[in-house]
Amino acid sequence: MFRFSRTFIRRRLLIICIIISFIISFKQFLILSSLTDKKSSYHKSVVYNACDPFVMTNLIDQFLHTNDYNERDELWSLIVQSWSKSFELYLKRTETICSLSSSSLLSFDFIHQYLNQYTKKLLVDNIDFQRSLTSFGLFFDYNLKEIRSKNHHILHNLYRSSCTYFELIVLIMKVQYVLLELNIDHFIGQNTLLGALRHHDIVPWHSIVEFNLPLSNKNKFIDNINKNFQLVLQQVHDPYINEKQIGFIYKIFVEGKTWPQIELYFYQENSTCIFDSHNNNKLNMKIGYLQKNDVFPFQLRPFGPLLIHTIRNPHAMISSQRLNICENLPWNHRLDKATDTNHKSRIPCEQLYKVYSFVQSKQSWRRGYCEETLKTKRVPHRTLSYFRYICQESIVR
Repeated sequence: MFRFSRTFIRRRLLIICIIISFIISFKQFLILSSLTDKKSSYHKSVVYNACDPFVMTNLIDQFLHTNDYNERDELWSLIVQSWSKSFELYLKRTETICSLSSSSLLSFDFIHQYLNQYTKKLLVDNIDFQRSLTSFGLFFDYNLKEIRSKNHHILHNLYRSSCTYFELIVLIMKVQYVLLELNIDHFIGQNTLLGALRHHDIVPWHSIVEFNLPLSNKNKFIDNINKNFQLVLQQVHDPYINEKQIGFIYKIFVEGKTWPQIELYFYQENSTCIFDSHNNNKLNMKIGYLQKNDVFPFQLRPFGPLLIHTIRNPHAMISSQRLNICENLPWNHRLDKATDTNHKSRIPCEQLYKVYSFVQSKQSWRRGYCEETLKTKRVPHRTLSYFRYICQESIVR
């Protein structure tokens, strides 16, 4: 009798659990449906929380999968507003930390004067560009404490200082601003793309950010880069490049402070490919040979609190094997010297998972799509950034 009653109770509990699970799933389905099926008139009346991962992932999903240009434009407007709110939150946190830093104060001056124009040039003016996006994502919450405060004894975090990192972010924004103003095509280079894929940010132990530009626009860029923002442009003659590369690689930094810095590579192109502007061996190639259908149209990826141009198919530049191996660069741009052979490191990235933030990839609920997320290491594992893309056009991890 006792055994029978215990079995009966277990069955009742199981039925109750199934009913509760069904109710919860049905409610989530209704919420998702209401977010997905409403048209642009509805979007105008909704106030989106830019830091709410559930709301923002659904907003991005709607944007990527609607075929209605009017609705897509409405959704993009909300995404731009959301990115602006998220960036303002990052600025507020940074200002609290860096308000006494003289070099950071100059960076804040740029932000206060140019942020609206920067946002307009990057995200608003080019309607055809946003309509060509087949993938997209952003940081909902660039949490300084979670992302920038940790260090590893083998591969050191070169941007542990939030103020130094902020100066890098503003330097990137200045270069982006000039490139957009001059209408020059550009996308990030291999090592920077590696960070965008693996961390949605710069690789913590890398000392440089790289941009690739067409050789045909070299003089146009050189003639205009120094007109604003007190930027310095120099040819790179360092020993880590060979003689044939001289004249095709430049570095940019803020006047009076040589690091952080950005490196520029100029590429040539023909009807089908883009490639390095110099004859070189494979070891020193910056771009290699990329099919144009792997490069264009450019996409926007989260890169810290920013959005940055990348090639359409990252797999053409970065192998899945390289994603799983973490190593430092042969040249330390901060110290402006070769990395000490005693400090060269190459380790499996999984050894760093407890220290640095790594992107996780998985199949999306929408067929044919995958998604990347970066989550906090604390419980609950809150989503900080998100990116959705067509699975076959990216790297399988």
